[in-house]
Amino acid sequence: MSCGSYVCCCFVFYYYYVIYIYILYIYYIYIYYIIENFIIIYYNILYYIVLIIILMINYIDVVDVV
Repeated sequence: MSCGSYVCCCFVFYYYYVIYIYILYIYYIYIYYIIENFIIIYYNILYYIVLIIILMINYIDVVDVV
């Protein structure tokens, strides 16, 4: 009887362990996805800032020449 309850207990612990691992896996994927998107957005913003600076410099050069 105790052996049966022990096996059941082990199964319950295993079940909770699998759920815990699964939740951590989803959590890490979610965090990685957010970080990756943040990096992509950050680089896009940097790209547009550099583009605007280059355009401003070119505009200033054109205005100075004219």
